[in-house]
Amino acid sequence: MKTGNLIGLLAAALIALPLATCAAKAPVVGFIIVDADKYFAEEQRYNPFAKRVLEPNGFGFGLAEWMQFWGDQANENATLDLLRKFNVMVVDTPFDNSFTEIGPAKQRSAAAARKALEQYLQEGGSALLILQAVRYPGDKDQDYANLMIEGLGVQMLHEGVFDSKRSFKSPIASIFPPEGFCWTENVTKGHPVTEGVSRLCLPQYHNGNTPGVVGMKVSPEWQVLVRGEESAQSYVVTREHVTDYNQVGTYKSAPPIVAVRAFGKGRVMAFSVPARSVSTNYGVAGWNMIVETAGNAEAKLPSDGGRMTLNALKWLAETSRDNPDLGTFKTDPVGRVQFPKSIEFDKYEFPAPAKGVRGILGAKTALSDGAGSVEEYVASSKAAGLSFIVFNESLEKMAAEKLEQLKAECKRLSTDSFYACPGVEFTDDLGNRWAIWGERVIFPQGKFKRAYGETTAERPELVQWDGQVLHNPGQYWEYCAYTPNMLLTYRNLRAKNAHPANMWWFYRLPPYVYDRGKLVEDQFSEWLYALRDIRHITPASYTRIYAPSEVAAAAATSATGGRDLASMRDWLNTRCGSFGHHAVPYVTGGPVIEQWAAINSQHDVPFDVRGKQRARLRFHVSSADGIREVKVHNCDYGVVRRFLANGQTAFAQEFELAHDRDHTLTLEVTDMKGRKAVSEKIYLFSYKMSLFRCGDNLNFLGGVGLCWHPDRNEMLNLGQMYQGTPVESIGGYDSAAALTKQAVLRMNAIDHINTQELKEYPLPWEQGIMRKILDVKLPGNDVKICDMDMGPLVERYDSLTRDTPARTSVPAVVAENQLFSRTHRAYYLQNRTNMYIAWDYRRAREGSENYRGGMVWHEGKITFKRDATLAGSMPIMLFYFTGGAADGTPTTLFLKDAAGGPVASVLPKGGQPSYKQGAIAPGGYVTAGPCDVYSVFYAASDTNFRYALVSDPATGRINQLQVGLGQNGQKVTAGTEITYRFGVATLGGPLLTTEQSIAKFEDLGDSFGIGDTARRGVDDHGVRAACTTGKLVSREMFLTVQADRNEAQFRVEPRETIVDLPIRVQGIEDNGCAAVYSTARPWFRWVGVAEGSAWFQESVDKGSEIWAGNVFVCDNKEVKLTLVRDGIAEGRQTFLEVHNPTDKAIKATITSPEHAPLYGGTRLIVDAPAGTSVTVPVKPVR
Repeated sequence: MKTGNLIGLLAAALIALPLATCAAKAPVVGFIIVDADKYFAEEQRYNPFAKRVLEPNGFGFGLAEWMQFWGDQANENATLDLLRKFNVMVVDTPFDNSFTEIGPAKQRSAAAARKALEQYLQEGGSALLILQAVRYPGDKDQDYANLMIEGLGVQMLHEGVFDSKRSFKSPIASIFPPEGFCWTENVTKGHPVTEGVSRLCLPQYHNGNTPGVVGMKVSPEWQVLVRGEESAQSYVVTREHVTDYNQVGTYKSAPPIVAVRAFGKGRVMAFSVPARSVSTNYGVAGWNMIVETAGNAEAKLPSDGGRMTLNALKWLAETSRDNPDLGTFKTDPVGRVQFPKSIEFDKYEFPAPAKGVRGILGAKTALSDGAGSVEEYVASSKAAGLSFIVFNESLEKMAAEKLEQLKAECKRLSTDSFYACPGVEFTDDLGNRWAIWGERVIFPQGKFKRAYGETTAERPELVQWDGQVLHNPGQYWEYCAYTPNMLLTYRNLRAKNAHPANMWWFYRLPPYVYDRGKLVEDQFSEWLYALRDIRHITPASYTRIYAPSEVAAAAATSATGGRDLASMRDWLNTRCGSFGHHAVPYVTGGPVIEQWAAINSQHDVPFDVRGKQRARLRFHVSSADGIREVKVHNCDYGVVRRFLANGQTAFAQEFELAHDRDHTLTLEVTDMKGRKAVSEKIYLFSYKMSLFRCGDNLNFLGGVGLCWHPDRNEMLNLGQMYQGTPVESIGGYDSAAALTKQAVLRMNAIDHINTQELKEYPLPWEQGIMRKILDVKLPGNDVKICDMDMGPLVERYDSLTRDTPARTSVPAVVAENQLFSRTHRAYYLQNRTNMYIAWDYRRAREGSENYRGGMVWHEGKITFKRDATLAGSMPIMLFYFTGGAADGTPTTLFLKDAAGGPVASVLPKGGQPSYKQGAIAPGGYVTAGPCDVYSVFYAASDTNFRYALVSDPATGRINQLQVGLGQNGQKVTAGTEITYRFGVATLGGPLLTTEQSIAKFEDLGDSFGIGDTARRGVDDHGVRAACTTGKLVSREMFLTVQADRNEAQFRVEPRETIVDLPIRVQGIEDNGCAAVYSTARPWFRWVGVAEGSAWFQESVDKGSEIWAGNVFVCDNKEVKLTLVRDGIAEGRQTFLEVHNPTDKAIKATITSPEHAPLYGGTRLIVDAPAGTSVTVPVKPVR
């Protein structure tokens, strides 16, 4: 029987069994979720469990705020009021919310929520507890949940339940490989919950190897309704939250799985199974409903999990049917999101300056290669005026018992006024020294099991710690629950031909490393590079000292400062990175950074809201020896402000910047003695329009649907993920992309070349992986520009000595690429999904209403290092398409080839192996379908691309559509350069006919001028544009205009495009004052400048008159300008901030280009003192 039929029969059966109550008001079932009010706007109409199960069976549906129950907003009265809105509350215990520490504040929150829950039950409310095993190593989600539910007499054990004698394998979803399940028929009959329930099929795993069924212990008040069979057991779960089937736990047989009890007037049921197999994915296409209904379909053993859950909800709802104070949740009409026309930021105030606290990192006691005790170090630290100290014992001199002793001593000596933090220092595979610290640090294992259960006789356990070297350090970061760590020797990393761009899971960076007062590593440039590399990191000091008597000198040499002890203690234990920590940590050799703050650091509304691009910043620094200067660095792009303090002991400045691009700002403070302080970063960004990383500093993400991984040297994304109207997707998984059953045509990048001399080279499993170094040229806003440099070959992962990528070490170069080097650039264009609505307001459907597709433009160059003869049907394959229709095979090839124009040809479905190849026309395209989501390749005018269709030799079915360069037998010589340019469109939506598809592909290419028909004199191809100032250069992908004296003015005729038209204006200065002004947005919108060009996008669907350029230009090119016209208080006059970063006063001549809106022709003479900013009022002249 098919899953869909089972769903229908189950719903029909439950409709035929009405609720026991005849009350007019339907009982309301609540689910706990973050941003509940925001999600409910769409979930009330689209939640799969609500629409398929609750509504047909007479239940209401609502959402409750997670933060008020599991989070810091838990308050006994407020949480009780929240619970009272529902008759039945479904309580999914957290499993990946990273409760890393359960301190006094967390304990208070848990106690408040517990009291509220118990009072709710006393009053007649009921709860369905979904017990879930914690995901991340060292996290305490389960322990925190136990604090909340222990008063009910139930406890989650760190054990997993499974029955290997009654097990089977099946895909839990059609998009996943088969995984383990077991079943039980040990069901107690005669209870309403188990009516009609004969069997439950249960998952073996939840996340990775964490248990799918967590062991639970219940008090005598509970009645166990479902147990495992006699052959089922519970097994110990390791620190890494992996089920160890060699260690039997509490239950040698028949462990409890479902239990119920009365509590006051209410009822409780505990069900040990992941929520994704209870309600999250009910009936979602592609979800195989194994726990809910389908069970072991092959053996014809269905599961009654869905029926039991609904029985439970009916039984639980009975207790509150006569209580008018419960179930009061109301479904109020929800209007569309409305943004203000403008916003202003003068009304906001900066946080007050604070001297804060200081501490040091790098101390070593007699437990390793230092002297003295923890207690003696603490005493010396207090005497030196410090508030914390971090011990980084040399791991080579330690043992597990010593580390536990260190942790115990640190805990004993920590108080509300002083904190001692344990940690270690060690050497990795490459000879790098690392520091790691925090209360979750644990002594490394001698050996460890490979990721994903891949340890076998042929692939044995891997070495972790051999007494001198810590191998596969990524696994150690995971083992220590991603506690703070940092590389101390970047110079060695680079010397060993490894690169920081390929690092991951590191969260702090020491700009300077000292050893007993001697500077041994100056890494300030690495700090700036890491910010450019978009890392979630913060600075930390590091000074190795070996005796308590050295504390005072170390504190004077290099210390870490922060706002207060509580926040610094949190920072010293915070997992992963962040956009910014409330401790505002900084490194100092003397100066104090009392304040470093921004107002409107994230511009979090659409560009149609005037004022959103204003950013106010302020710092306050001090030094008894006087401050010399303060530099404001934007990563390693350059200094955006430089202020001279001339020896002032306290020095503060407020300044303005514009959100013209993403900025990652850090202060470099120097006092009169040359001592420095380095601040925490401040992001000026909007993650809806930015490139950013996941908090673990691993995968690259973006608001336009991007995801790639530097740890495995992945290629830049060739296309965007689809961001149109979402279909139901499979939930409960950590995934950058929606998990759906949709037919998706995917692109897979290739980086080897086939020649007669070297065959396919390089092959990762033979010569090594081609190293890829990312360089972000322009982050944020409309156009994101990323370069990737590829060349040397680095160590592979998943080898006999190296684990899967993230768990191993930074890959070192093993050989130079003998054949070629390659550079690649991607331009990621903003699509028309309103991510402010989709993400901030949790309304994916409303946010995607204007989505038409995504677009990425690529440019690259391959340079040969030796003479060679290209070989094979596709010598230089750039990528291949895979996937397609639901059965995995496209049925139609869409192609505009060099032979004759657009064609659609039916692909063979199998039989004899087949092969087809040819050339793609300049401006042509290729894709395959039909697909729900697909990518279309567009060839630029100046590149001779080829395509090839390749079938599976075994089945004859087409399984690859290849695209690349070169021809068999083509000769290349050393120094030969092959360049390429192409576009990739991401499309989706309703399936089209063949004719409709061709028309769409033709129009899309035409709209972007792909094929550069401007060279061929075709006037009606691409957007029609006419310049009145400047010169039209090209219309291929980017409408490119050469500015005339810092400005361009042009008119674009109406032309619909899938994304706003990408525009490049050459000849623009990056002086802080580059903008676009258009009929669509008749105000200055600040835009990013890179390589002498302004890059932005504008809608031309209705046509537009556009001015772009520098609103103001200074004759002295060192001067920086910021015009503040929007985002200010009503009645306040527009002003221009003029910044002179030099050591000498400047008499600056500032002009506005002749045709600039509002200010064209304005001429200002400004006296700009050395190293400071002056503000000049400006008035429109037109």
